Amino acid sequence: YGTGTLFLKGFPPLPIYWQSPSLGFDLGVNAGKVFTLVYGMTRPDQIFQRFPGVDGSAYVLGGFGMNYQRSGDITLAPIRVGVGVRLGANVGYQVYTRDQTANPF
Repeated sequence: YGTGTLFLKGFPPLPIYWQSPSLGFDLGVNAGKVFTLVYGMTRPDQIFQRFPGVDGSAYVLGGFGMNYQRSGDITLAPIRVGVGVRLGANVGYQVYTRDQTANPF
């Protein structure tokens, strides 16, 4: 679950929310920040859909992770920087919505 702001050239900033059901394993603990690079998007409303992806992470004191999510012509590249100790691999999707919800589907 998360919240953020979409900045797209020529449009006002747009608050967005996301949920991510996934299947896999994660061990450890970490704290981090995420920013996402967006490619192929021409209108802000194109973000409101599901983006399938595969994710893997390994941190030992500090780490960096990146994956790609693609739907149609739009590609998202979430980039994470964190500290802690963590090992994980997951497959799932990330869904972006206009309103915050506890339902990950």
